[in-house]
Amino acid sequence: RGDSGIELVSVSLADGGIKKIAHLDSPPRKLAAARYGATIAWISIDGSVYRSESGGHRVLVGQSDEGPLAVSDDGDQIAWLFRGRLEVVRLSTGTAYQHPIEAQAIELIWTGSSGQY
Repeated sequence: RGDSGIELVSVSLADGGIKKIAHLDSPPRKLAAARYGATIAWISIDGSVYRSESGGHRVLVGQSDEGPLAVSDDGDQIAWLFRGRLEVVRLSTGTAYQHPIEAQAIELIWTGSSGQY
């Protein structure tokens, strides 16, 4: 963390190389990353949901009023909560889905390779 924000980086375990992923103006409320892809998503202090791919710019994908956030293993989908709905964006197509939920979610996780949440 520097005086002007936070740098998200990835560190290669093989050679110790450091690659810049994104610059954040303030600490995120929640941060999630794809297990096998390069996609990273975060919820900012004001509830904005952003994504960035390795070496890419940050892109606003939605708004959140709760904490849970997840990125699919392949990095193609991001899920979060907003106003009692599960919001899901598929990055490869730009398609957004909304699913009403009745219970309060504590955590969002992806299961299996089918991309289910």
